[in-house]
Amino acid sequence: MVGSARRSPGVAVPLSLTSSITSSIRSSLTYLTSSRTLLASSRTLLASTRATSCTTSLTTSLRPSLTTSLTPSPTALLAPSLTTPLAPPPLTTSPTSPVKPPSPPQSPKPSSSRPSSPVSRLALSLTLAPLLLALAPTAFAGGETRPWRRRKEAARTAALAARDGASEAFLRLDTAQRDMMLSLETVRAVRGARGTEDALRSFAAVSLHIDEASAAYIGLMDRHPLDNELETQEYEDARRELDDTARKLDAVREELDRFGTSLGPILAQAEQALAQLPPAVDRARRAAAAAAQAVADTERAGLGAATLTTRLAEIRTDLTELDRGPAALGIPGTLDVAARIESAAAELRAEAERLPKQREEVTNRLSSLRTRTQALESRLATVEPALHRLRTGYAQSCWTDLEQVPAKVRQALGIAQARLEEAGGAAGRGEYADAVSRLATARATLKGADEAMASVHDRLTGLEEVARDPEAELERTRFALRDAQRLALGGRANAEERYAQRLDALVYRLEAIAGEPEKHRPDWWRFLSETRAIRAEVTETVQIIREDRAGPGTR
Repeated sequence: MVGSARRSPGVAVPLSLTSSITSSIRSSLTYLTSSRTLLASSRTLLASTRATSCTTSLTTSLRPSLTTSLTPSPTALLAPSLTTPLAPPPLTTSPTSPVKPPSPPQSPKPSSSRPSSPVSRLALSLTLAPLLLALAPTAFAGGETRPWRRRKEAARTAALAARDGASEAFLRLDTAQRDMMLSLETVRAVRGARGTEDALRSFAAVSLHIDEASAAYIGLMDRHPLDNELETQEYEDARRELDDTARKLDAVREELDRFGTSLGPILAQAEQALAQLPPAVDRARRAAAAAAQAVADTERAGLGAATLTTRLAEIRTDLTELDRGPAALGIPGTLDVAARIESAAAELRAEAERLPKQREEVTNRLSSLRTRTQALESRLATVEPALHRLRTGYAQSCWTDLEQVPAKVRQALGIAQARLEEAGGAAGRGEYADAVSRLATARATLKGADEAMASVHDRLTGLEEVARDPEAELERTRFALRDAQRLALGGRANAEERYAQRLDALVYRLEAIAGEPEKHRPDWWRFLSETRAIRAEVTETVQIIREDRAGPGTR
């Protein structure tokens, strides 16, 4: 019928109510569309509790208008339509057609086969609209209910894990490279630049690979900004490339570890030298301090010497050099300086501690040598009479070599007296080491003078004895020869050729000199010197025979 709405059996729907329902449905659809767009652009997950709260507020705000627009109660309309499909009734009335007032509602019959009215279906739809609005946020929230969203989140999680793995590999490589650089610096400090040329070349090759792998990692991190929103394929590509980069970084680190293993022996030596450095420096400083204390003690005791002060100043100069450290001197240079300081300081301290004893020794030796000098000066007066007796009683060959003895003795005594004066002056200045040296020179000079004077008296005594009884000298020599011949025979009929030849030659020499005493003016010094020489050679031959018969290893 034109001008009026199509009526369902038993219920009349006013046009104003239909227009109001249609407007409400369109508003609901518009709200759903705007909600979907807003949720897609925000890209954040909404909590289900918050969505439920929003839905409850929306339902509360819509329910009064729905209740006033519909005559039947929602409970009465919802019950008959639970078994019927939800579909809005068709509207065929024209907006200009008059609308009749609705007839009074009639109670539905209890028959289950009676179809529900359009108003009931519309009322049910409007009643369920808030429920749909409550479920809408969860339909678009976070990808939890969509497979493509789950795949994207899984790809993003895997990419982030790959990024963490690559970052850890990069940090491990960087740490290993820094440690290796420190090790090489230690080796170069110990062995110098020349001793580390091969190791530095090998490390340069490994460093090139490290730089390449590090540049690839940094470029990959710039190319894949995982903190931004990316597509699923981009996440997967980033994960694959990051895993490959992490493997390359680990491979380069293993190469660096192999290089470090090859550097092990050199590094061990360098670390050993480096470990020696602190105790060596500490010992040097302690030794220098002890030497300075010893020198100060001697100065307080009045035994201070300028030489000790000078040597202590040299040690302090070396300490200043030591303070420059390995950076300037290198580890070997620092160890050398420390060893030099320790040795010099130990010697200086020992000498300073010996000063009291040295002063006593120098004083005693100086007194003793002065007394000896005076004694030799007194004995010098007996040399000239002895020489006079030699000149008048014996041939010229017996005393010619002794004529210069008095002059040599007087010269020696003068030198000794000068050295003694110098020693006394050094002792007065506290330079006891210099005093000891000069006393040693004086002592040696006095010894030479004493031996020269003794040679004159010994010559005179020996010549007088041999001139008085030359046969005694010959008999002593013959006895030594016969004793050597018996040893050479050793109970055999003939002696060995080499021993017999030497002893026979000595026999011939003795027979030749035995006629010297029969001469008118015998050369007793030649006679005495020859017999003494024969006895010396006999003694040497006897020693050879005994060593040969004793076997090897006795000499």
